[in-house]
Amino acid sequence: MLYIHGGGWTTGHSRQSGAFDDFPRVLAMLAARGYVVASLNYRLSGEAPFPAAIQDVKAAIKFMRAHAEEYVLDESKGIVWGGSAGGHLAALAALTCGVQALEPPLPPEPSAAALQVAGQSDCVQGAVTWYGVFDLSMLPSLNGATEPSPTIRRFLGCTDTACSLQTLEAASPIHYTDTAASPPPFLLVHGAADKTVNPMQSTRFQEVFERAGGHAELLMIPSVDHSFIGPTIEATRAASLLALRRTFDFIDATMKGQPPR
Repeated sequence: MLYIHGGGWTTGHSRQSGAFDDFPRVLAMLAARGYVVASLNYRLSGEAPFPAAIQDVKAAIKFMRAHAEEYVLDESKGIVWGGSAGGHLAALAALTCGVQALEPPLPPEPSAAALQVAGQSDCVQGAVTWYGVFDLSMLPSLNGATEPSPTIRRFLGCTDTACSLQTLEAASPIHYTDTAASPPPFLLVHGAADKTVNPMQSTRFQEVFERAGGHAELLMIPSVDHSFIGPTIEATRAASLLALRRTFDFIDATMKGQPPR
C-alpha cells in the first residue's frame, strides 16, 4: 500500500494527513493488518511541474515491486491511497497504468538496478481518495473563476502562459476513465461541506467512472470541511475515524476479499 500526501502539490510530506496528529502510527496500524506500507515524498510544484509528481508516484510503485523479495510483498497486489492533491495523484496513478507520457524517465546511462525498476508494472489493484481532485478543468467553474488558480497553474507549469485544455485534461484522472484498461475499484471519501475541493469532484467522478464501467464507492460525510474538519473537535475526530474505518475495510475487501466488518 502506497500513501501519497496532500498539500496542493506545493507543500506537505510523507508523515502527515489531515487532522491526524501521528499519521505514521495510522500507517503502522495498517501494516499490523498484514500489509507492506510505504509513504512517499514526491517532487512538489516548486521543484518540478507536472508530470514530475506522478512520475515519482509511478517510480515508487515500480520500486516496491522490484524489491518484492526484500520487502516480502505480493507484487501482484497493490493499492494507492491519498488525500487532496495526494488523492489526485492516487487516482491518476490508478487510471494511467502503462501510459507512456507519464512513465518515469530513465537517465542517459541507466544502471542495471534502474532498468530493473523501470521494467516493473505501475498498475495497482485499488485506489482510495480522500477529498480528491479528479478534473482540473472543472475547478474554475466550481469556484466561480474563469482561469485555473495560481496553485494549479504552478503545478501544471503554465504560470506564464494560458493553461490549455489539453494540459488540464492530461493531468486530470477523469480524462482517463474511458481509456483505462481494467480500472481498479475506488473508494471516494469527501466532506459534504468541503470549501477547498468541491464535493462535486468526487460525485461527478463516481458518475463518469461508473458510466465507463468502473466501480467506485462514495462516502460523503455530512457537515465537515476539507481534511474532515468539523465544527467541533469531536466532529473532526468522528469524521476522521469514520473515513479511516471505511478505508481499512475497503483495503481489506480489495486486497484480501474480506467483507467489511
